[in-house]
Order: sequence, then C-alpha cells, then structure tokens
Amino acid sequence: MSDYLDDYEFNNLDFYRKNHGLQLYYNWSGEIWWQETPEKSKEKLFSIIGMNATKVFLKPDPEYGEVGYRINRELGLFCDPDTQEILHFWKSPTASQPVPVVHIANRIVQGSVKPKKFVIPKGSGYIRPILKTKQCGRIWKIIKIGCINYG
Repeated sequence: MSDYLDDYEFNNLDFYRKNHGLQLYYNWSGEIWWQETPEKSKEKLFSIIGMNATKVFLKPDPEYGEVGYRINRELGLFCDPDTQEILHFWKSPTASQPVPVVHIANRIVQGSVKPKKFVIPKGSGYIRPILKTKQCGRIWKIIKIGCINYG
C-alpha cells in the first residue's frame, strides 16, 4: 500500500451516485494480523478472499437529504497465509488445539449509509486497527478490493 503525496478525501456517497441502480460484483482479498501488545511485532494469522453481489441505490432521506442503500450477498473464505489454501481448521498461536473455521456467508446484507467524508492524510497509508482491547491485543486487516460491473 503506497503512501499518498497529498491528502486524499473520499465521500462515501460518490460510489452510490456513480453506480445508482446497477448490479455489481466485486472481489476482495486481504490479510488478518494480530498484535498482542504494542511492544510485540504483528503476526499474520491468515489471509482472506471473498466476493459480493450488490445492488446500490441513492434514496431520499429527511435528515441527510440522501443516503446510499444497498442489497448485498457476500462470501468470505479464510485461507492459510502461506499457501492460500482454504482453511477448515485453524490453530491459534496461543492455543494447543485447532478449532473449526467458520467462513463468512451472509445471505442478505442490506441497509442505508449516511453521508460521510474520509480524509487520509498525506504521507500515511490506509491501515487501521479494527479491534483494540488490552486483553485481546490488536487485530489488523488489510483489504484490497476489485470491482466488476456486469450491470
């Protein structure tokens, strides 16, 4: 992931405006990392691959003027970080026994999205912690998204 030379501003409703009423198919992939404490180095737990089938709309909203709306189905598969093989069992670095892997299979994901602007400051990559607790450490995800429109 490269750093931006200038601040990068993104309005989440731009996607809905551009693709209003279209059926979209896209894939995504990434890595899930674990960091027990800030002093310890990050460990890659597994990779993830997935795809979505989505229909997006803009809808009028009395509070925000307009909101994005989507109807979506998604599938995500957790993979071995080295071989990229789909995992059926996974052994945590701190556990003695492997556990079954439950993949992501969301039949219907729908809802509205309020307008929001994001700014990625120049010189910084877009990597964020998604879970921070003292007991659990930190889990990081890095996701790359590709979009194919078969509309």
